[in-house]
Amino acid sequence: MKRPFLGMYPVTQEWGVNPADYARFGLKGHNGVDYGVPTGTSILAPHNGTVIEAAYDQYGYGMYVKIENDKEGSILGHFQSFNVNAGDTVSEGQQVGISDSTGNSTGPHLHWGYYRMPRNKSDGYSGTTNPFPYLTENNLPQGNGTPPIADESEKDRLIVQLKQEQDRLNKIIEGKDKLIEGLNIEHKSLSDKLLECQSTVQSSSELQDKLNNLTAKYKKLLKTPSKAQIDLLIKICSKLEIII
Repeated sequence: MKRPFLGMYPVTQEWGVNPADYARFGLKGHNGVDYGVPTGTSILAPHNGTVIEAAYDQYGYGMYVKIENDKEGSILGHFQSFNVNAGDTVSEGQQVGISDSTGNSTGPHLHWGYYRMPRNKSDGYSGTTNPFPYLTENNLPQGNGTPPIADESEKDRLIVQLKQEQDRLNKIIEGKDKLIEGLNIEHKSLSDKLLECQSTVQSSSELQDKLNNLTAKYKKLLKTPSKAQIDLLIKICSKLEIII
């Protein structure tokens, strides 16, 4: 059995670790090995077998492929895409997909869940086990399973991976900056509307004062006799021979 990629990439999370993080899934620890492979890496079948599943799991493995034979099986997750279908027969080293960060993932990586047959899914690790003792290729992982960085090409790959991660974080920061800018614009707009409303209320008050003044003048005028009323009064007084 071989690692599911060419070259060497660091192990970012070993099998069986971080029990507190996986308790919510009903597991005793991590049910696989995570490799820090950058987006676009060709993912290979680690062993011969039949593709049992090639599907999308939104809240788990994202785009993933499951391969089994009568002795062992592998789940390879967080693909960008896969180029096999359920029922296909694959050979060790055959490309089955392209890596990415789909599903429940915080960044580009490959999740490799390896299990032996028969698989006991109730063992607390979903039936998976550490794949390192079963690897037969050269440059087997040493110690904690992290392959050594052997040459400049590996460093270059890691630099590319770090740049991709930096670009991803920059996009997140840019998105937050745009959101803050939008909130600032909305805040100014609301402030301007508030000032406009306050100005409208003041204008209404001024108009009310003017209306009150006009009403008072109108009532005063109503109490003042008109010319027609005065003329009629003179005629009446004249007939009564009253000297005005």
